[in-house]
Amino acid sequence: GYVMMSSFFQNNIVEELDMPINDSYEIIDTTEQTRLLSVALTKFTSLKNFRIELEGANGEAAQQIIESLACHPNMEQLLIRRDTDLSRNAYASLASLLQNPNSKLESLYLHDGFIN
Repeated sequence: GYVMMSSFFQNNIVEELDMPINDSYEIIDTTEQTRLLSVALTKFTSLKNFRIELEGANGEAAQQIIESLACHPNMEQLLIRRDTDLSRNAYASLASLLQNPNSKLESLYLHDGFIN
């Protein structure tokens, strides 16, 4: 699905995404899902609001998603929900995103995440 979404993203203005990613079904590879989503997110720059639930995804997958959000300097709201702690590298990527002087991020919500 994310591969098909990439071409849609390239040709349309997308300002808001709400993406659940979970491991509720054994056939879903959350690492592959997040990799494909992170690639799709780099295909456009219009995102203003992004919400993602990373239930069951590993820290590297979260890091890929956060790094891909650097393509969206007009993003105003970011919500990351996760049921376990993010990796150190994922938080480093988030710190880089927040330190971008061109960022318009106004709201950051880290729900159910732990900083260690």
